[in-house]
This record gives sequence, structure tokens and C-alpha cells, in this order.
Amino acid sequence: MLPEIDGHECVGAVSKKIRTSLAASYDVDGNVVDLTASIGSAVYRNDGQDCSDLIKQADKSLQRANPVL
Repeated sequence: MLPEIDGHECVGAVSKKIRTSLAASYDVDGNVVDLTASIGSAVYRNDGQDCSDLIKQADKSLQRANPVL
């Protein structure tokens, strides 16, 4: 939940920052672990008026971005 986000353009920038932050390799007990993130997003009022609609739209967004999920 990011109340200061006012549109899909801002959501894209935040999503990119998250994926970039996770892109580093991590050492876990001597094992190198690489992470990726699949992110679905929805913007209040643009994509829905209530939590249920927003979750559905975020899930649709995730599926469009990652059709094999």
C-alpha cells in the first residue's frame, strides 16, 4: 500500500526499484541465492473502488506481466 502513488506511471517506477533491489545475489549459509520478483499492481479509483476489485486487478496485472504463473 503506497498512498502517495497517484497513477500507473509511479507504480512502474516503484516496481522497478523493488526488482533492482532484489536483483543482488545473496549469500545464505554459503549458498548464493538470486531473487526475482513478479509484481502485479492496481491503482485506487483507476482500477477499482474497493479492496476486492483492486486485488483482482493487481492479479490480472501480474498475470499479464508473467503469463506462465
